[in-house]
Amino acid sequence: MDEFDLHLGKDLGEIYKLRVWHDGKTSWHLQQVKLLDMHTNEELKFDFDCRLVSEGQEGSMVRELPAIRPGKDILPLVNYNVSIISKPCEGNSGGGPQFSINLVGERGDTGVRPLLASPEVSEQNDGSLKVDVHHVEAVSLGKLHRVVLRKGPSYPLYVTKVVVKEGDFAKTETVFQHEGFVGDHDRPQDEAEQELTVSEVAVCTLPERRAKEEIQTQGEWQVWCTTNEHANAGTRATVHLVVYGDRGDSGLLTLQNGDQDCFSSGRTSEFKVNVGSIGDIYKIRIGHDNTKEYPGWFLEKIRLKDVHTLAEFSSQPRRWLATDSSNGDVWMEIPTVWPGEDTLPVLKYQVEVHTSDLFSAGTDSNVYIAIYGQRGDTGKRELVRSQNNDMKFEQGQTDLFEVEAVSLGELQKVVIGHDGHGLGSGWHLDKVVIKESPDAEKKYTFPCNRWLDENEDDKLTERKLVLQEDNPAKSPDHTQATPPPEDTTDDKKDEWTVCVTTSEDVNAGTDAQVTLTVYGDKGNSGPLQLGVGQSGFFERGKIDEFDLKVGDVGKIYKIRLEQDNSGTDPGWKVDKVELSHPSSGETLVFTCERWLATNQDDGQTCRELPAVREGEETLPVHRYQVGVRTGDAEEASTDSNVYMTMYGKRGDTGKRQLVNKLNDHTPFQRGKVDLFEVEAVSLSDLTKIVISHDDSRSDWFLDKVIIKESPQSKESFQFISNSWLSKDREDGQLEREVPVEKQDYIVKVYTGDKFGAGTDSTVHMVIHGSNGASTRLKLLNNMEDHNKFESGGVDTFQVETLPVGTPERIVIGHDGKGRGSGWYLDKVIIKKSEATDKEFVFQCDRWLDEDEDDGKTERQLEEEGYKHRDDAADGEADRPRDNTATGDNEKEDENANASSNPGKQKSKNPNDDGRPEQSEPAA
Repeated sequence: MDEFDLHLGKDLGEIYKLRVWHDGKTSWHLQQVKLLDMHTNEELKFDFDCRLVSEGQEGSMVRELPAIRPGKDILPLVNYNVSIISKPCEGNSGGGPQFSINLVGERGDTGVRPLLASPEVSEQNDGSLKVDVHHVEAVSLGKLHRVVLRKGPSYPLYVTKVVVKEGDFAKTETVFQHEGFVGDHDRPQDEAEQELTVSEVAVCTLPERRAKEEIQTQGEWQVWCTTNEHANAGTRATVHLVVYGDRGDSGLLTLQNGDQDCFSSGRTSEFKVNVGSIGDIYKIRIGHDNTKEYPGWFLEKIRLKDVHTLAEFSSQPRRWLATDSSNGDVWMEIPTVWPGEDTLPVLKYQVEVHTSDLFSAGTDSNVYIAIYGQRGDTGKRELVRSQNNDMKFEQGQTDLFEVEAVSLGELQKVVIGHDGHGLGSGWHLDKVVIKESPDAEKKYTFPCNRWLDENEDDKLTERKLVLQEDNPAKSPDHTQATPPPEDTTDDKKDEWTVCVTTSEDVNAGTDAQVTLTVYGDKGNSGPLQLGVGQSGFFERGKIDEFDLKVGDVGKIYKIRLEQDNSGTDPGWKVDKVELSHPSSGETLVFTCERWLATNQDDGQTCRELPAVREGEETLPVHRYQVGVRTGDAEEASTDSNVYMTMYGKRGDTGKRQLVNKLNDHTPFQRGKVDLFEVEAVSLSDLTKIVISHDDSRSDWFLDKVIIKESPQSKESFQFISNSWLSKDREDGQLEREVPVEKQDYIVKVYTGDKFGAGTDSTVHMVIHGSNGASTRLKLLNNMEDHNKFESGGVDTFQVETLPVGTPERIVIGHDGKGRGSGWYLDKVIIKKSEATDKEFVFQCDRWLDEDEDDGKTERQLEEEGYKHRDDAADGEADRPRDNTATGDNEKEDENANASSNPGKQKSKNPNDDGRPEQSEPAA
């Protein structure tokens, strides 16, 4: 620590920020700066804990932080987006290292900031303008007044304008017009400076601007973590992320992508997570479980991006998460920064832990605490380093700890416990006292005065302590590992009590990590880990209870329960799960009575269960048939583990490993089709899949995936990939998002020219083809300029549905509603699109009327050429086919489709093992 006496020279008023920089000759890790006013004795602490890089390195040589005073608003730290628009010309340096900028606003300036030689974004606009985007992190300047460009010894730069906005989500941007050189062509080695004033404040236009409200989406985010390049900066510990929004939190998310070295030194790794329906995001917490050898981790940068809206934010913590670091914490919290809104401060809570003055009251166990307030929680933090004692938690002793977290608002409760390790682990805790900072006057007291001991009192080693009011409250017992972060009446609507009953069968219990995801008509909770960090849960014949905040998911329609197959005995048999809503009194019972185990039942470690409500239809559970075709390319096969998530109009399946095979050959081999079964609550119509592998053995070329709801289903959903999943081929991606294939059909409907032949009913149709059947299609929007289904009329409709191949028959009818519902249908003609001349004709020439003909309002019609094609040889060269391969692969497709083509004989399968063939998707 270095100490300096400074004379500021004039009365600055109340200090609101501090800027530190150096000359860049060498890098420097700055931990903390303290300012002490010698006249008033006011002390300000600025916890930088960051690296100021040397010249030429990626990063910054300048850092700013706002002053933090208890009870006062804190100025936000803003990542200014600075775009320099210039005209390329000979010798133009393009805004390289010889240029710098100073932003000036109503609240001071940023100081002179060097601009990187390689901007974060560099684009050529119509060949005439160059756009270089830089980022300048500074305490908020308020309304901008001017910018100052400074050129070093280099060629001049022709600048047309400079555009500045407060981050990627800003609604407005400040424009500084110039249209001139900065510097003199005749004297390029001379330094030059140009001051630009505000020309206009413009509204950012979409898609350039992404509103903060777009964060409230389906909850799917990409996460990039960059580990510092220091030789020992990496970790093999398990890294977790928790995301907080104003409707709840994501629960503990594990960052994993199949790469054991994803957090090694200098690596940037990508992950995908689902945070659930948590509303506006205001902070994240990232850390690790401190396992494996040398678990300490130096996190350089983290970036999050919404998969659907492309909204994103990033932070550069540049700090160690390690027990041997300055505060010993393996977790850190980061507030989000939104333009025009105050950023929540990061506080260093002072936590006093008072051990009782009773015989053997002390403990050698590892003690942890979670602090809860009006605004979320700190998560479970181990109290590693006492600031005032070498030996922690001794009899009659008070230990002081520091817990860094984004401001929680008014504190409400704490959860404190220990792991039971060490001799004499039992502990008698007197109380916990917390302040927001060392200088804060307000104290929050949480009395306990009870044992945390497996052999004393009620034998609990963890307690929930409520805030002491005028009349100290007794701390109630609890049975949860992660209590709800807030206790306010408005938020209780999101709180549910979950009871999980483990079967009494032999070996029914599990020591794996258990996760629950709750789905409702407004979204899902994201994965909620049950009993994390605790032992004794999910034992044979036991009922375990948890209080969970699931977020505003709406009316619950299903849950997903899964175990991660970790531990020594992960197999688990569950009898049932009960969800109770204290606010409304609703209780939902999800009966399971199934194994979640790789060596039991169907080998699945995940179960989806639909909600059952009296008087309401219960969603079906489908055994989705998943056909996966590996491409017929050299080295297309893989031995890696393959994973898939299916998405539909009603939620998703979660990430499932494809292991439940329905055929016997080695999976994912070149040119072969593999059939898997995935059990899930009905997703309705499928919209996309996300498929990946863990790169544990080899690359993979995926041709396509075709999915059916059941072996008997004639409707199939096709997903064409035709690409590599490989780090070293194409775009280097191990994961692909593949949308469902759709086909447009032109349908012409001819109503008979008879008296009363027209109808006002709603007409529907299903198209059956060589590759399966369409969904039920309503013929609503007539492309012709007249009323539809009139006597003697011809109506044209364009419908979009799953590709069915060559249309062979249709089922067409109406709902019988409206006056004069009876209908005389002449014929239907279908084309695959406007671009083709090939027509498929379905002759009817009959009534669809309850009072005419045979009284039927729905008819099945065969295409005129269908019988002729059916009698022709299956291998005929000119037979129409959709998305199929040739040779042996074609025969496999025909076998897979045979169940969807009535009257056909299955062709011989070259891979037949003698067993009866199964109906499977035509992959």
